[in-house]
This record gives sequence, structure tokens and C-alpha cells, in this order.
Amino acid sequence: MHYTIFIAKRYVFSKGDNHAINIITKIASLGVIIGGMALYVVLAGFAGLKDFSLSFSSHFDPDLKVTAKKGKILTLSNSTLDRIRSISGIKTASTTLEERIFLKYQDQQTIAYIKGIDSTYQDIVDGKYITQYGNWLNGNPYQIVSGIGIANALQFSIASLYTNTMYLYVPRAGKSIPSDLSKAFRKKQVTNIGIYNINEDQNNKYVFAYIELAKELLGYSQDQYSTLELKLNGKGENENDIRKELNSIIHQEINIENKIQLNASLYKMLNTEHLISYLVITLIAIIALFNVTGAIIMVIINKQKQIKTLKYLGATPKHIRSIFFLQGTLMTTIGTFIGVILGVLVVWAHQKYEFVYIGAIPYPSKIQISDIVLVCTTIITIGIVATVFATKNLNKQYFQIT
Repeated sequence: MHYTIFIAKRYVFSKGDNHAINIITKIASLGVIIGGMALYVVLAGFAGLKDFSLSFSSHFDPDLKVTAKKGKILTLSNSTLDRIRSISGIKTASTTLEERIFLKYQDQQTIAYIKGIDSTYQDIVDGKYITQYGNWLNGNPYQIVSGIGIANALQFSIASLYTNTMYLYVPRAGKSIPSDLSKAFRKKQVTNIGIYNINEDQNNKYVFAYIELAKELLGYSQDQYSTLELKLNGKGENENDIRKELNSIIHQEINIENKIQLNASLYKMLNTEHLISYLVITLIAIIALFNVTGAIIMVIINKQKQIKTLKYLGATPKHIRSIFFLQGTLMTTIGTFIGVILGVLVVWAHQKYEFVYIGAIPYPSKIQISDIVLVCTTIITIGIVATVFATKNLNKQYFQIT
């Protein structure tokens, strides 16, 4: 062990003869610990909040969603669908049909989107999971499941499930309005058997029905769809290879979006909030860590006799400076590790005992190795910069090396 490291460790772990400097050093170390702990807790909180916010849409969004680049219709023959379903890495390929419709229940009316789904859609979205009241579609082609926002708009009560009928309307295609307005719309009479709850946007947007009903109502042909929704076998699948195969099989220009692209604005907002919080806490940590600069300077001033002795024993200015640089680095590193450990314990305790709430919901949090690495890297780097500032910019007389 080089003597500079040995002396630096002695200065870190041994009490000096000056009580005031001992207190200053402890305050500096405490600042490092609190800075590391605070930064980790904030990052863990935002990681949990991000997962919590995305959990609502992750149950609804497919791994990949294919739509037509031009127009609203995606033309897929049965043979094309068979080829898509045979692609390595694709677990389920489900066709859907989406279009704006007019809903009427008793005297109440609203506008929403019908989402016609096929029998494989259950592998993409677990309908039983998102259904809050009543039941999910169970095979009857003239049954629907509406969002809780739509149900509220129509004043559709839970007691009305299975008992009262609802009417779905869509305008017929044409250049002129018929004299008989009853012929201007296609109409279907259906029964609402369930109410789902995903998030506010989806709850006010969709009415789920079987795709056969949607095609009858909208007048679409057998091979016409709005989207193709895909579930992959696992996270290890090569998404780019699947995209290339889809483009080669489907003979029209298509858009292919994954979950991140489908929720681009939400991801951008969450990442921006995460970055701003990280920068704010890091700024606070910088202010706290510059206490290390003051502590090192005070130690250098207090150790003048020892510095002079080291000089007479042959220590060079570089070695004398490195002693105090190593002392500051050790203080920062040890303080960071203690702070991160305390931060992990705080997050773990919250996950177990749930002592912080947002309304009636425990504040979400998540322990991630990446956050631990980020905090350690950030705090130690700032501490090293502060230590370099303390040792490089001191007047030579403090080192007694002139």
C-alpha cells in the first residue's frame, strides 16, 4: 500500500486534535450521505411512477401495432394472415376494426369508437382483467362492452347490464343525404354486458364488439381491417427482423409501432419529469458536496506540521496533494455508498409498509440497479471534482513546499 493511501485513510477514519474541524468533516460527510440518499429515493420514486403510469396502457397496447400508412383500411387476406402468424417470434396476430360511431341508450346519446375484435384478441388484451363490472364478450355477436366513461355519458347503470338494449349508428357512404333519414344510417341493436376500466382516454373512447358485428355495421368486406395487433413471444425477440418480414408480406405501405411509439407523448412527459427531478436533486447535491471542499481545505490548514514532516521525509508536492485528494475521494465514496444503502432501505421499507400515499394509493416506487449506478456515478464524480478544486487551487504556502 502506498503511504499516501495509508495516510489518507488515517485522516478519514481517525479523529483530529481540532474539535471544530472534526465537526466540519462530519457535516461534509453527512451532506454526501444525505445527497446520495435523496437522489436515489427520488429516482426510485420516479421509476415506480413511470411503471404505474404505463401499467394502464401496457395492458391495452399490443407489442406491435400495424396500420395502413395511407387511408384507414388494411387489406389482409387469409393467406397473408397465415404467413404473418407463421413468422418466428410472433405469438398472436389479431385483426381489429375501429371506426367512429353514434350510440343511443334510451334518451341519452354520445359518440365513441367501436373496436371490433376477433377471437384471438384475448391473447393481446385480457378482457376479464380490464372488465370492472359485468362480463367480457362471451360469444354472442350482438353484445358489447363499453368504457366506464361512455357508460357515464349514457347514464348506463350497472343494473342495466344484460337487460336494456343500446343502438349503434354509423352514416352510410354516399354523396347525398337520402330523403328518408332512416336510410342515412346503418343501425344495430345490441346489449351492453360489461363495463371496462383502463384509463380516462380509453374509457371515453372505445366500445368493444366482435369484428363480425363491426363489419356488418360499417359495411367492410371480409379482408378489410383497421389494425393488425401483434403479441411477441418474449422481450428477446428481434423486433427489427419481424418488422422487415411484415413489410415483405403485406403488400401495401404500413406503419409499425411498438408500445413506446404508441405512447410517445406519455413516455416523453415521464422522461422529462425524471430528467428535471434528477437535475434539481443533483444541483442540491452539488451544493452539499462542496462542503467537502471546505472540509479538505480546513484539514490541510490544520495539518501543517504533518505536511512539513512529510516534506522533510522526502514527500513531493504531488504526493502531499494526493493525500488530501484521496481523503476527499474516500469521504465521498464511503458517504455515497452509505447514502445509497439508506436510500434502498427507505424504498424497500415503503414498498413493504406503504407509509407514503397519493390519495388512497401507496406512492409507487421501484428498486433498479441502473438507478444505483447512476447515483453512485453522479455523487462520486461531483465529490471528486470538489476535492480536485480543494487541492489544486490552494496557495503553495499551505503545503509548505516553497
